[in-house]
Amino acid sequence: MVDVYNIERSEQPYVYQWTDWSNGKYYVGVHNGKDKNYLGSGVLFKNAYKKRPWAFTRELLFVGDYDKCVKFEEQVLSSIDAANNDLYYNLSNSASGCSGRKMTYDEKLRRSLALKGIKKSQEARKNMSLAHKQRDKSTYKNGDVTKSVYCEYINKSFNSVKELAEELGKSTSYISNMLKGRKNNIYGIKYIYDAR
Repeated sequence: MVDVYNIERSEQPYVYQWTDWSNGKYYVGVHNGKDKNYLGSGVLFKNAYKKRPWAFTRELLFVGDYDKCVKFEEQVLSSIDAANNDLYYNLSNSASGCSGRKMTYDEKLRRSLALKGIKKSQEARKNMSLAHKQRDKSTYKNGDVTKSVYCEYINKSFNSVKELAEELGKSTSYISNMLKGRKNNIYGIKYIYDAR
């Protein structure tokens, strides 16, 4: 439910700030402007908004090119250290969550605590189960085949995704998403299967 009276809008990409007037907290985010009912993606923010939507107002901090919006959001979040600032619902100082970078221990802990107690719907659990059953089992190690990861960008092979992620300074999920085609594979990463 979106209250049309307390939300500034734009059809262009924008950086926004929500203010929770019940406790003086803020949430800063970026959006592409395509969904007029978009509220935000922060877990803590969405939980608070769901409880008291009447207490929130949104203002636009910057409107323009999406890449410039992302940079502006990161500057704002970093300058106030929103992830470690009790006045903000943000769990990260990075635009759009983690953007493939490694999370600090404190960020992981905050995110974990924010997600505790949130029950997934029956449909979500069913979809997760279905995805798990249909995963590509050929990517698992077995007795006859070993799997390594090759990175074209640095022309080097690694024994695991984790090793490659550490070398590039990225999270393992970011690298895995490149391998699965969910992210643009800018490093030319692929699995190499060798028969024993």
